[in-house]
Amino acid sequence: GPMRKELESHADRLGLSGLVRFCGDRDDVSELLKLMDVFVLPSIAEGVSNTLLEAMATGVPVVATAVGGAPDIIVSCENGYLVEVGDVAQIANTLMTCISDQDGAQELGFNGRQTVERYHSWSVAVESYSRIYRELTASQTVGNTMTT
Repeated sequence: GPMRKELESHADRLGLSGLVRFCGDRDDVSELLKLMDVFVLPSIAEGVSNTLLEAMATGVPVVATAVGGAPDIIVSCENGYLVEVGDVAQIANTLMTCISDQDGAQELGFNGRQTVERYHSWSVAVESYSRIYRELTASQTVGNTMTT
């Protein structure tokens, strides 16, 4: 976005330019997510994050701050990790856990994928909306029948 040059300069000043990639607008995000060892979403504020769901759907272990909808999706240490906003040490320690316990991280990624498939997939969303519409339609039919 518009801050790209500023962020690249900042990464360079920190000596991180060889370690950080600024990918820009991409249409192959799921393929990029599959290349990651861990996905981190250090949001200060967030709703229900589609980015978080996309990462979990690829099976990559996730670390996210406990804001917005993340606590509704992630059960910490079961299908991902939740950390406190601004707690850099906790984020770093959690990343070290993912690196040192790759089997555990892989299990979290698998469980995260299962969570998305079970509760947040398109088929689940369509079924949920269909059920709501059926319930609303049924209640309107009953209401209309009683008033005539």
